[in-house]
Amino acid sequence: MELSFESNIAEWTRYVDQKVRRQVPFATAKALTDTARRDCKPAAERLIRKRLDKPTPFTQRGVATRSASKRRLVATVFIKDIQAGYLRVQEKGGTTKPKGRAFLIPVRQRRNKYGNMPRGAVKAALAKPNTFSGKVRGVGGIWQRMKSGRLKLLIRYEDQTTYRPRLGFHREMAKVASRAFPARFARSLAHAVKTAR
Repeated sequence: MELSFESNIAEWTRYVDQKVRRQVPFATAKALTDTARRDCKPAAERLIRKRLDKPTPFTQRGVATRSASKRRLVATVFIKDIQAGYLRVQEKGGTTKPKGRAFLIPVRQRRNKYGNMPRGAVKAALAKPNTFSGKVRGVGGIWQRMKSGRLKLLIRYEDQTTYRPRLGFHREMAKVASRAFPARFARSLAHAVKTAR
């Protein structure tokens, strides 16, 4: 998301003197950058922890910023490419297809603290002599043959997953930026004028 308040700044500084006006681009760039880094980025990280179920540290580290400059009075808060690849559907909703043959959904498998199967869990499950991969009554997955003769589903295969929009990144960042920027701009401008040569 890009942060820009140029129209607001033009209104706020319409009647200031020339000395102050010369400092406006620098103060604006600093205020935009500070709003993105100090307000929006932490808020986005909190949003990911709040709206997603046990996000991994890698997902939580996905928020980044780009600074504004005097020539380009726009600061950007964004999700890095890899994390954006799978968080996009959390923002907009929709259906995703697996990169491989199927999504692997743990049913009766140990999960780590983030709700995911540990690395190598599928291989370990299939290595047991009483398990197999296949369909039973139309349900594809990894099954275990019990001593009683019953079959127990360990991991279910799904060919797609549907998500509803739940992150709200753009909406929340707009709110945070609108609240934070005016005070940051006022402080940056006052400091710029005070320290101007």
